Amino acid sequence: MECENVGDVNADPDYLPLNPTMNSECCVSLLNSANELLGVLALERERHNGFGEGDLNLIKMAARHISIAIERAKQSEDLEFKSTFAARTSWAANIAHEVYNKVGNILNWAYLIRKTAEGNSNIEEYARHIEESVRELSNAIPRDNAPTEMINLDEAIKSTLDQITVGRSVKAAFTPGAPDMRVNVNLASFQYIFRHLLNNAARAMNHLAEKKIFVSTCITEDKAEIRFEDNGPGISDDKRMSIFHRPFTTKQKGGGFGLLYVRQIVENMRGEIELLKYQEGRGAVFLIQFPVIAAQEQEEHYVE
Repeated sequence: MECENVGDVNADPDYLPLNPTMNSECCVSLLNSANELLGVLALERERHNGFGEGDLNLIKMAARHISIAIERAKQSEDLEFKSTFAARTSWAANIAHEVYNKVGNILNWAYLIRKTAEGNSNIEEYARHIEESVRELSNAIPRDNAPTEMINLDEAIKSTLDQITVGRSVKAAFTPGAPDMRVNVNLASFQYIFRHLLNNAARAMNHLAEKKIFVSTCITEDKAEIRFEDNGPGISDDKRMSIFHRPFTTKQKGGGFGLLYVRQIVENMRGEIELLKYQEGRGAVFLIQFPVIAAQEQEEHYVE
């Protein structure tokens, strides 16, 4: 725990004078059980040298209790998310398994129809449409146990946006900023993230004549960042704090578990997702981060 007691803030070049009547400040770091920084407890007084030895001991004790409370609150929130997610998706795994079995059967029958109907261009075309639709259905269901692969981030996003906006009234503007950067993800799950965010954005922009989403990428230190923004009304900060921890929906009935599923998918691929702070006049802005692949690993494992 770090404790800094500043007797005269006017002599401290790092002090930010938000309240000109304050002359002394005491700051204590808030740490969790793993000694990771949770925040800083800052106390101020109007008089110089406002905090004595007795005050410092009391402040440190309070900081420890506050740290414990914050950590327990976060643990409780994470437990609620995991419990809710597990309860709502346990049945989905069985359904997905059945769907994949039926998908295989349909593809086999479509193949036999196409081979049997050789020479009949209409039936062959119908069979191809069936095969294409079934493959799209199969790819639309993300699988947690599916293998990951190394993909070119910008290329994968552009391809995904082209696929999910076909035939829709939503226009997508993509600004690539991660040239030749590769991440290790499950492609079907990766595409599902964008499909779900697009569906939510389209619903939020339903009243607008022009519906747009803006997607961009960049590299920061050891992470690849993806920004997904729409031009809808945005999501207020009081809802933002819980949007990835408990069911959230703007629909009148049911639902609300989609973003919980998106969070789980992202975290399964060692990524992070958050909804950025609300800004008036802007839509919802989601920030997704994935760890980047080291250059040596890219050269060893990536296949063009």
